[in-house]
Amino acid sequence: MCYKFVRACVAVWVALFHRFKIIGKDNIPSEGRVIICANHQHLVDPMLIALCTKRIIVFMAKKELFTGALGFVYKRVEAIPVNRDGNDSYSLKLALTALKNERALGIFPEGTRIANRDGNPQFKPGVGMLAIKTRTPIIPIYIEGNYRIWGKVNAVVGRPYELSEYYDKKLTSEDYEAIANGIIAKSVIDLKSN
Repeated sequence: MCYKFVRACVAVWVALFHRFKIIGKDNIPSEGRVIICANHQHLVDPMLIALCTKRIIVFMAKKELFTGALGFVYKRVEAIPVNRDGNDSYSLKLALTALKNERALGIFPEGTRIANRDGNPQFKPGVGMLAIKTRTPIIPIYIEGNYRIWGKVNAVVGRPYELSEYYDKKLTSEDYEAIANGIIAKSVIDLKSN
C-alpha cells in the first residue's frame, strides 16, 4: 500500500513539474518475474521507473540510502539494501526470493550515478548472474533528459529478452562481468536512439 501511495505522489509531482514521457510502456509484462535494468543518472530515476508500470517493483538500492527520512520511505516500499563494498549475500538472497516469487526486480547495475556521467556505463556482474541463475527475462530501460523543473525526461522501455544461451553453463565472475558490460549494457544503451 505504501508503494502505491508513494508512486501516486510521484506521479502528481512529475505531472506538475516535468515533461515526462514513457516510450514502450507495454513492454513490461503485467505478471511473472522480470529484472528491470536501467541506466542511472539522477536520484529520482527509481521513481520514474515506478511510473512505467502498475506493478510493484522491488528496487535494489545502496544501503547508505536507508537512513533518515529517505530511509524510512525505502524500507516501506520493500527496497533491498545493497552493500556495494563487497559480496553482499543478504541482498542477493532477498533479490533471489523476489524473483522466485514472480516479482519485478529493479536494478541499476552501474551501482552509482557517477559512473554514468560520461555516457559509458560500467555494469556490475550481479545483474547477469541473477538473470542467468534464475532464468529471468531482462527488461532494459534507458532514461535521459533534463531533470530541472519543467525539464523533459524520457524513459524508453525495451522488449524483454533472456540470456538463454548461458543457461546450464558453468560461468566465472569474469564471464558474468563480460555479459553485464556486453549484452546487458548494450541493450540499455541501444534504446538511446529511440
